[in-house]
Amino acid sequence: MKKELGAFLKPYGYKSQTSETGFVRKTQEGNNMIGIAIVDYRPKFLLTPGCSIRIDAVEKIGHFLFNTMPKYQDGTTTILANSKFFTGVDEYKITNVGGLHEFIDFFKKLYTDKIDGFLAANSTLEGIAKTFFTDYIERGPLFQHYHFITRIIIAYLGKIEFYDLIAEEYYKIYCQNYPDSKKEQAEIRRAIEYLKNIDPD
Repeated sequence: MKKELGAFLKPYGYKSQTSETGFVRKTQEGNNMIGIAIVDYRPKFLLTPGCSIRIDAVEKIGHFLFNTMPKYQDGTTTILANSKFFTGVDEYKITNVGGLHEFIDFFKKLYTDKIDGFLAANSTLEGIAKTFFTDYIERGPLFQHYHFITRIIIAYLGKIEFYDLIAEEYYKIYCQNYPDSKKEQAEIRRAIEYLKNIDPD
């Protein structure tokens, strides 16, 4: 599977990672990654294809705010979208070689029809900011506090209009939904105050 997907993705600029089914390509502001998570329940396998986008400027601030250890900083991503985002299906069951070939054909079509366009539209600060505050915010990850902080960073760096009001609204929503998460609330507040004092350019 890795060999066939590698040949398919190579014209799009991807190179194979050391991981079993991962591929990465550089972008002007970071990178794109394609991966397929595999759960082995022999003789059944569950496969979940997905993609990620890294915006270096967002990650740099995130590493500071989260105190990310240096050895992990190169591997962080800004936004993740698995197959459910594109198709409504979380995972695909494979039980034989024929099914694997069908899955590969399915993934190729999914990439050309949906994933490639999604990556093209969202691999810049401007693009990802627009997406985070329209479609993706409705269908995106659960509102864990670090997702709030990532959205706040993107809104600030992407120069979203009324950034300060958006940030405060996010903080209010998180506090209402998770009233006992005082540490996480403090981290969101710290992110907001930190961003007020830096130049988005």
